[in-house]
Amino acid sequence: MKNDYQRFDGVTYRVWTTVNRRIALTGLGFLGPYLADGSFRVSIIIETVPDWKTILETGKFEVYAKKREIFYVDFDKPFTMEANKCYSMGYKLDGPKTGVLDELQAIIKVDDVSFCFSTDSRQLAELKYILLDKY
Repeated sequence: MKNDYQRFDGVTYRVWTTVNRRIALTGLGFLGPYLADGSFRVSIIIETVPDWKTILETGKFEVYAKKREIFYVDFDKPFTMEANKCYSMGYKLDGPKTGVLDELQAIIKVDDVSFCFSTDSRQLAELKYILLDKY
């Protein structure tokens, strides 16, 4: 993470991802406020690519976050991400300035699950998930 921060207000930022195994996504983690504790108004939309079918859409809701800590948005119910299918995760964070990640285009492997990310948003920090398929 760079020693940098920015405001993400008013714009829907997107992260594109695929995963090599079937998972249930249960929530997303974002970088918290950079300078002091604060609240964010958050909305999320997740769509399949290239058909842009909406899989999950939240209304706006308020989330309190501590300075320089990751805060989580947990979904009311998990949704299934199928293996080798591309998803666009859009989010809008209205609130204080947050830290930013380095630009990312990488494959990240965790417990035999490989995530392929492409992002220029520099904000989405974590995915919370449950593994659905067993080898």
